Amino acid sequence: MEKNDYLKLEKAIRDGECLESLSVLRMVLDRVVNDISASCPRDDLELLSKSIQHQRLVYEKAVSLYEGMQAESSERDGLIKCLEDFNQTLEEYYAFSGKLKNQNTEEEKDKL
Repeated sequence: MEKNDYLKLEKAIRDGECLESLSVLRMVLDRVVNDISASCPRDDLELLSKSIQHQRLVYEKAVSLYEGMQAESSERDGLIKCLEDFNQTLEEYYAFSGKLKNQNTEEEKDKL
């Protein structure tokens, strides 16, 4: 997640601004969905499967964060931990996605 988005989301969570935190989370997820559809391999079953596994983890962490934000009794430190987990999972997905793009580019060069 971009640092600015992370800081916005963290501040909204710490300040208890539910509407702002949900708005930023939605914006981040919209961006992730677009990135996923752009980078997902279509012709390699193994890579497609791994990509879907990474995507699932991203969504699970996002759901945990969302549910935590919705619960009135959630402690802010717990929500920040969920945010950190979500961000770490996003970083892992983007690292994997970058490897996919590099591999696809190399395969296309080999075909030429």
